[in-house]
Amino acid sequence: MNPSLPYRRVLSKLLLLAVIAVLILAGLLLTFIIVVPADHQLLSIFATAAVIVLLFALAGSVFLLRSLTRHLAEKPKLEARELRLMNIQRALGETNDAIMRLEKEYALFPLVCRIAVEYGGMLHAWVGAIDESGEKIIPATSYGKDVSYIDGITISASAGEAGESGPVGTAFHEKRHVIVNDYGSDRFLSSWRDRAMRQDIRSGAFFPVLRNGRPYAVFVVNSDHVNVFDQDTVNLLKEMAANISFALDNFDREAARHQSEIALRESEGRFRLIADEAPFPMQIHAEDGEILLINRAWTGLTGYSLTDIPTISLWTRKACGGHESEARVNIDNLYRSSRNSSEEYRIRCKDGTERICYFSSTSLGKLPDGRRTIISMAMDVTEKRLAEKALRLTQFSVNQASDPLFWITQDARIHFVNEAACRMLGYTRDELLARSIEDINPTNTSEVWDERWQELRAKRSVSRETLLRTKQQKTIQVESTSNFIEFEEKEYNCAFVRDITEKKRTEELVWQQANFDALTGLPNRSMFLDRLEHEIRKAKRTGIPMALMFLDLDHFKNVNDTLGHNMGDLLLKDASERLRSCVRETDTVARLGGDEFTVILADLHELNSIERIARNILEKLSEPFHLGEEVVYVSASIGITFYPEDASDIADLLKNADQAMYAAKQQGRNCHHYFTQSMQEAAQARMKLIKDLRGALDGNQFEVAYQPIVELSTGIIHKAEALIRWRHPTKGIINPAEFIPAAEETGLIHEIGDWIFWEAVDQAVIWREKHHPQFQISVNMSPVQFRENDKSRAAWLQYLQSLEIPWLSIVVEITEGLLLDATPGTTEQLLAFHDAGMQVAIDDFGIGYSSLSYLKKFDIDYLKIDRSFVSSLASGSHDMALCEAIIVMAHKLDMKVIAEGVETEEQLVLLANAGCDYAQGFLFSKPVSAAVFDDLYKTGFPNIKAVTAIQCSPHHSNRQLAF
Repeated sequence: MNPSLPYRRVLSKLLLLAVIAVLILAGLLLTFIIVVPADHQLLSIFATAAVIVLLFALAGSVFLLRSLTRHLAEKPKLEARELRLMNIQRALGETNDAIMRLEKEYALFPLVCRIAVEYGGMLHAWVGAIDESGEKIIPATSYGKDVSYIDGITISASAGEAGESGPVGTAFHEKRHVIVNDYGSDRFLSSWRDRAMRQDIRSGAFFPVLRNGRPYAVFVVNSDHVNVFDQDTVNLLKEMAANISFALDNFDREAARHQSEIALRESEGRFRLIADEAPFPMQIHAEDGEILLINRAWTGLTGYSLTDIPTISLWTRKACGGHESEARVNIDNLYRSSRNSSEEYRIRCKDGTERICYFSSTSLGKLPDGRRTIISMAMDVTEKRLAEKALRLTQFSVNQASDPLFWITQDARIHFVNEAACRMLGYTRDELLARSIEDINPTNTSEVWDERWQELRAKRSVSRETLLRTKQQKTIQVESTSNFIEFEEKEYNCAFVRDITEKKRTEELVWQQANFDALTGLPNRSMFLDRLEHEIRKAKRTGIPMALMFLDLDHFKNVNDTLGHNMGDLLLKDASERLRSCVRETDTVARLGGDEFTVILADLHELNSIERIARNILEKLSEPFHLGEEVVYVSASIGITFYPEDASDIADLLKNADQAMYAAKQQGRNCHHYFTQSMQEAAQARMKLIKDLRGALDGNQFEVAYQPIVELSTGIIHKAEALIRWRHPTKGIINPAEFIPAAEETGLIHEIGDWIFWEAVDQAVIWREKHHPQFQISVNMSPVQFRENDKSRAAWLQYLQSLEIPWLSIVVEITEGLLLDATPGTTEQLLAFHDAGMQVAIDDFGIGYSSLSYLKKFDIDYLKIDRSFVSSLASGSHDMALCEAIIVMAHKLDMKVIAEGVETEEQLVLLANAGCDYAQGFLFSKPVSAAVFDDLYKTGFPNIKAVTAIQCSPHHSNRQLAF
């Protein structure tokens, strides 16, 4: 646009205003001439108006003159700017044209610099690029009048590094242009301003040149005038820099394309070599029918080479014979659908022989000329098909056999069955062949099958009775005769089977009638005596006691007499079911006759469980019996005796149980009685203990004592174990070993466990604020609390969260047995503790059953060495070796170790030297109240380091520490 046009528009407007003013003045004068003679006052008004108009015209003229003067002064500058923009636009066009023609990358930068000077009117132009070290930006090329000012310029290529980088470094690192419109005052040029000024450089522009999006160089143009680089000029130069970047990227793309073409040619050569040497027959053809490749294996199979069959049509005509059209259709369909194809044909080879071949074809992609290609691979299956035909004849003969036949492989898969086998099991042949022997024989687990396979291999022929499961999930009993067969280098179990279900059902019915009560289905006296004898032998062998219960229904005769025997039979059936529900599946409930029942309780690891079972039976049988429309109430009297404590044979056990049962009746019925007086007294005491235990929590009889856990490396009390104490109002302090089992049996352990947890958390809050922010308190958890899947664990975590105390402040102590018998509920709770950040310790480690894999599975944090290992600890002893092994193992698994029951200096020194982390025991303190614990914490155990440094010797093994 012509820069003088705006000024011309202004001058036109001013002239128009001047003309209007003159016209107004003329009108006023004319009016004045006409009306003056009549009115002197009006004459005054018109005179005033004329003066105003004259002043307005005079002001307009002055403004007009000033505008003309300013326009004349700025006109050279505007014309120079217009000329400069035209030159830059011309340089941009020349750059674009040159880039389109440019073939060599090294000519790009010199070309651009020359164009910027010759066409763009710049004083200098140069390009700075990264040197070989990658640390400096140096001039790569330059053009213009005396560009020696850039010699020796040091520009850092590292972003943020101090140095003389100035606008060049800024443009490079920040990927933005930098404009210096006055070299004399711009802050960027303080380090090398003088050399620029000597070369008459007054302004400059610096543009980043990118390559693949990353800084690669800086394009610099200089002018001998200040304020040259306005926004329009900068935009044109930015476009020029962008075109340079585009050219660099294009060079890279061309280089990559050239490398790809080379790689493609090399890959094609390798493919042809590999294909020709491939061991399987291979043919590649294009959609226009040209066969591109036939490898040696294909020629070896068919006799045809690429010279014999250069096209698909010749191949199908020569090799496919009568099914030539079918082969052509399949090939055409393959090109149309681009799907894989598998076909089997009989082909005619070049020597006239016929072979049966399996062809697999798939799309291979397009050639450079756009033609689609197919690769076909062949497999000679002639011998296989002949063998299959012979096998079909054999199978036909076998299928006509009346007895079911199974061929089973060593890995228990069903390899073959005849029609009789399919009819017997209700499956189709394909369904059976897709199954293993374990699917149809529930007794044949993988372990059992391996054992039976080895037996069959050794004996060559084995007969046995087993079970099979039909498709309708019906189990049938069969007699199987297995023969070991080796066929085609494979081993098979060839089994002939005969259904003996009906025979066994008849035998079972006879046995059932001889051993079970017809009314209740319970074992009768004969079966009861047999099982009692078995359990006595088992108890004698294992050393685990057993119990026998005699049970008689109270007042059952009244039911028979008043309601009839039919109602009595219904009551006996219901009573039998209730008895079964009160005991384990491994226990035996039998009916001896009438209303007399017996219960055999084997494997009694805890004799105290008898009390719970007897009480449960009494409660169940005391519930109402609904006999039709009648409701009947009965109770039971139970006699209990133990083997081997009360008797050593069946006769004495029966007598003792019977006597105890009558003693229960004499006590008023609806109760149980133990044969021995000592057991009776113990049971009564236990019942009294449970009764008192139920009121202990509400009566505030429980207390919590805290035993310090000392860090051996510092002597600091780092943790404490919370231990419950029951202060009975009449018996005084009761040992937890006496009442905790009762609490677990009755379920009170949940309420007691929650109470201990709340107390420990509240105390942890106090001690973490008062003593140390990382202080921890350990709380013991009963296995019952896990097995019951108690929901209070969630309440624990919520309580910790409500107090804003870290979950790490509480450590949960569990036993080894809990991990060994971990249920999904137990695992879920332990993982919840771990995910919440609460740590877990294994208490009494080393004395129970354990599996080391659980230490890794459950992310245990602490192992507590049981006091039984510590009590006899001595240098070189077995206990010392076990302690050292536990400590090393724990540390390898990233766990800490706490030794329990430390009572002497020798034990402390040995444990410290073995690397034990913490210790607790009477050597430091017995369990104490929170107030006494505070005093212990203040005092601490500062002498622990000195004591653990003492070498163990006999003369101080039993000394107590005086802290």
